[in-house]
Amino acid sequence: MMRVYIAGCGGMLGDAVYKHFSRHNTVKATDIIDGESWLGKCDVRNHHHLLQDVKDFRPDVIINLAAITDLEECEVRTREASETNVGGAANIAVIASRFDVPLVYISSAGVFDGSQGKLRRR
Repeated sequence: MMRVYIAGCGGMLGDAVYKHFSRHNTVKATDIIDGESWLGKCDVRNHHHLLQDVKDFRPDVIINLAAITDLEECEVRTREASETNVGGAANIAVIASRFDVPLVYISSAGVFDGSQGKLRRR
């Protein structure tokens, strides 16, 4: 039995990942909002809070699902998208490395290469 920490677990993908891993493992699922009894609150943009949450849980693996995935929303709310999708991912990577814990990162379907003014689909 592994200890699995899932960040950004509030959406449809998070629900499926949580159901899969919680069958045979101890899971801590978090999201920026906490609407369900099984879902704790943790914002991946807050390095200190995320660090403490991961440290307290002591996971064997971290799965990062936290992201703003709506491409049009990312184009309009560029700062929040960057803070979440880049900064949050960086926070998790640094913390996983600090505790020598494997990290699984699920990527978005959109790519911004900097040469165009908009996101484009892969």
